[in-house]
Amino acid sequence: MIQFFIFVFTFASLGTCFAQDNQRSIRTNLGIFYSTRSVYQGALIWDAPILAAGPSFVFFNTISIGQGGLSLFYKFHEYQTLTIGLSQFSDNPPGFPVVRLKSSNKDFKNQRASTYGAYLKYDLRLKQYLSLTLLYQKDIKRHYGDYFNSKLSTSIIPLLAIGAGMGIGDLRNNQYAYGPEAAKGIGFVDNFASLMLPFLPWQGRLMLTYSFTKIVQRKNKNADYIRGNETNTIFSSAAMWSL
Repeated sequence: MIQFFIFVFTFASLGTCFAQDNQRSIRTNLGIFYSTRSVYQGALIWDAPILAAGPSFVFFNTISIGQGGLSLFYKFHEYQTLTIGLSQFSDNPPGFPVVRLKSSNKDFKNQRASTYGAYLKYDLRLKQYLSLTLLYQKDIKRHYGDYFNSKLSTSIIPLLAIGAGMGIGDLRNNQYAYGPEAAKGIGFVDNFASLMLPFLPWQGRLMLTYSFTKIVQRKNKNADYIRGNETNTIFSSAAMWSL
């Protein structure tokens, strides 16, 4: 499910932060995730809020396992991290451990067959001053397309970050994401702001994120799975505790 996809990457990111601060051989993290809607590469999947909760595990500060995903990461040169992993995607109705907080019917937005992807991700973190994420993903089950995503952000004040990103796909990837009429190249752009609150009870952390995404290129906007619904705003929150 797309919610698994969001769930995995949000928790994996926070879980990696916890792991890099702690050298225990096995660490368990507990996370709670909320989002006002579900979006995949800029495309609206489910226009309804969702809530999910569950554990993730980090082994030897290298292997991360969460709901539906597996990744191996290596931190080098203090501020850089390289990650390889597997991800799952389906736009079927949300199911356990994801809870829909409002009904939403399956329609033209939900025509994609489920698939899996392998990805390579590079993260650069220069304290609060600069954050750069580059991700390459290869579909390995359904369409075998290639996808590239980049995000750049900076903190104007401590704990508050603003940034922008974009997603670029080949023809196979974009046709899968937006519909058979889609074009290759840039699929969407997004702008976001996030606030990290590191003082939840029991040493927890809370990340609040607001993002605005926009699908680009006329063919992508008018493709069958989009039909002119080219912009989306999403508010999400993720809380995590290291046990």
